[in-house]
Amino acid sequence: MQDIVKELNRDVKIKNDIGVYQKGHLNAWIYCDGKTLIEIDAFGKKFYSKERSNLFDCLIDIRNVFSELNWLILCNGAREDVYPSGMRRQMNKGLLAYQLTFGKAVAQSDLVDIFQECLEERIVTPEKQKAYFEEWFNA
Repeated sequence: MQDIVKELNRDVKIKNDIGVYQKGHLNAWIYCDGKTLIEIDAFGKKFYSKERSNLFDCLIDIRNVFSELNWLILCNGAREDVYPSGMRRQMNKGLLAYQLTFGKAVAQSDLVDIFQECLEERIVTPEKQKAYFEEWFNA
C-alpha cells in the first residue's frame, strides 16, 4: 500500500437516473508518488476512479461512469465553465480550478473547489466542459 500524503472526505450531492437526490460521500487520496484516487459512495454503491495524476481527472473518470448510469454529481468540477490550468493540476493536484469567463483572463479570485456543490443547470458532460475550455482558451 502506498503512503498517503493527504486525504479528503466530503459530502457530494448526487442525482440518480429517476431524479432522486442523495448526499454521497467522497473520499480522495493523494499519495506520496503524486498519484490521486477518488472513491464515491452513493445509493448503496461504491465507485472508484482510476489512479490519476490529479483529482480533476479522477473526477472525470467518476463522471463518465455516472453518465453511463444517467447520474449526475452536482459539483463545481462538473460545471461547463470550470477547468483547471496545468499548473493547478500540479500545484494542488486539481482540487482547485478556475471559473472561466469569456474575454477575461483568470485570476486567483476565480478559483473554486471542484468538489463544492453547484446548481444542476450548470452541469455538462466532460466533453462539453473541455470544448468550453478550448473555446475560452482560443478566444
